[in-house]
Amino acid sequence: MALILTAAVRLVRRADDYHRARLLESFAVTTAITAFWTSSYSSLEGIGFPKLNMFWIPISMTALWAGWSIGRAILGR
Repeated sequence: MALILTAAVRLVRRADDYHRARLLESFAVTTAITAFWTSSYSSLEGIGFPKLNMFWIPISMTALWAGWSIGRAILGR
């Protein structure tokens, strides 16, 4: 995990201003969506939904980040 964090910080530091802003925006959006999703699902677990393993949080965050980045590239924003 420390190596992943180091690689992410190194990626952002080496980027130019425009790319850095896009990266940080995509990280912020995916973090907010993941936080909302996990909070909502924890409430649903209380009414009988199956419990999910913590293993799914980084997977969902990575998928959201990829989807957000690809969507922005396609829409040309």
